[in-house]
Amino acid sequence: MGKIGSTKKVLTLYHLRKIYPKYYNYQGRNKSRKLSDKNKLIIKEFYEKYSIDSDIIKYHLSKNKNKLSYNGKFSNIVLEVGFGDGEFLINKAISKPDNLFIGNEIYINGISKVLSSIIELNINNILLCGINASYFLQTLKKNSIDEIYIINPDPWLKKRHYKRRFLNKKNILLLNKIIRKKNCINFTTDAEQYFISVLNILSQDKQYFLNKKFKILTNTDKLFGVSRYQRKAINDGKKIYQITF
Repeated sequence: MGKIGSTKKVLTLYHLRKIYPKYYNYQGRNKSRKLSDKNKLIIKEFYEKYSIDSDIIKYHLSKNKNKLSYNGKFSNIVLEVGFGDGEFLINKAISKPDNLFIGNEIYINGISKVLSSIIELNINNILLCGINASYFLQTLKKNSIDEIYIINPDPWLKKRHYKRRFLNKKNILLLNKIIRKKNCINFTTDAEQYFISVLNILSQDKQYFLNKKFKILTNTDKLFGVSRYQRKAINDGKKIYQITF
């Protein structure tokens, strides 16, 4: 990892974003506050070691489209799309060391925080992807992922921004291709209109999503309050909706 084509130079996240901006393009923010010098150094020195970005870019640049798989020595492969500050990702990886966790996030502050935790806690079962998820999902082999989590993604509440939502029909079908079993894709949101939008998409294709499940979470549910953003919504009196498909 960290090299593309025949170049011998190790490409850090900063190099990759500069050379291949297409794959890192995102409609929202990808950095909220200025990174500390310490976090900049962590990304520069360690991101390449834990990153699969180069694999993904190489796939898209190659004429021979050989889909990617990361099975290796792990019993299960778990993907989190949009891990935010990484709290859920880190906790899951620690609790299940025999599983491989792939975390996808364009938000560079979150990436640096997860990298810091990986190094500090000596976590050996996380791979990171800083590329736009739509490009990432296209590279994965069919039936290669055991579980997928999308925990309270950006709801893009304004009507003119609906097209920016991650869970559109195209991405839902991509997720369905890479998952091994039905009802192993978990989506939560505090935005009722996003919840209804995803339900409507799933209802249009009963061939794949006939057995979808949905509910409002309570404090006894495993995915209730699992991220800082989700807890903020709960504290503001919002409901947390879950769809499993």
